[in-house]
Amino acid sequence: MKGDEVSVQKVVRLLGNRKKVIIGVTLACGLIAVVMSFFLEKVYQSSTIIQVGSIYSPSDPTRQIIAELIENPALLAEAINEGSFVSDTLKKMGDTNFEKYFDVEIKAESFEYGRGRDVLPMVVIYKESPDPGQIVEFLQNMAAIIIERSREKYEANRVALEDSIKNAEEKIINISNVIAIKQRMRETFNEYLDQEKQKVENYEREFKKINSDQINPVELLFLQSSTMNISKMIEDIGQIESDLMASIEENQALIGEYRDMMAIFKLRLALSTPTQVIQEPVLPIEPIRPKRALIVVIASLLGLIFSSSLIFIRYILTV
Repeated sequence: MKGDEVSVQKVVRLLGNRKKVIIGVTLACGLIAVVMSFFLEKVYQSSTIIQVGSIYSPSDPTRQIIAELIENPALLAEAINEGSFVSDTLKKMGDTNFEKYFDVEIKAESFEYGRGRDVLPMVVIYKESPDPGQIVEFLQNMAAIIIERSREKYEANRVALEDSIKNAEEKIINISNVIAIKQRMRETFNEYLDQEKQKVENYEREFKKINSDQINPVELLFLQSSTMNISKMIEDIGQIESDLMASIEENQALIGEYRDMMAIFKLRLALSTPTQVIQEPVLPIEPIRPKRALIVVIASLLGLIFSSSLIFIRYILTV
């Protein structure tokens, strides 16, 4: 054990005696790494965030309002990672040299922002390239293609909701016109009913004034029959007026239902959102690679290990 301690002490003294060599090699490796890092290609990175749109179907206005995503964020991110949008993006940029773009990384991830019912589906797209301007242009064009692809479904749903709202408004107008007609008919019947009731009252007053001995039985029968006919007609008109009132109430209830439907459609239209860019790509200033500080640290560490190992091996061989 003591011999081991002495050996360790000898190694430490040996490294101490060769510290100038070790420091020199370490500094040399660090310097070489610094110089070489300036010859490595600079790679920049930028990103854009897209919010996946949501729509609300107008098919059933009575069911619970549940959002339907225009497309699945996870599947969209997977399609981007597989390069599904690369060729279309390059065509949009007017660039036919496809190969240089496959040498850099395009990465997409889906995530949710917010909590509870306020969760927003997002997709972030990362792009790396030696050309910072190309990164921004590429991301902007790819985002435009994704948005354009989803616009058709969003617009179709928006038009369907607006048509449903317009249809409900037209039905409310038509039913309101029917109610107005029925109200006028009811008023006319009421006026006529009042007139006929007045006639019956007049007949009854006149009939009471007449002495039955002074009137012909045929005339008396006629007066009684006329009074009964008018009373029957009054009863029929009263029934018609009651039916009209019931029909008006039913139509008013129907208007209430269509107004509720229209409110639901308007709410769904307001809640629907198209796929849109939440964060525009920013022109990167600093490269993400090469990481010069890390390269210098690793190179210096390797120089330290290499020089120390070499001195130790030489010591072992000479003992």
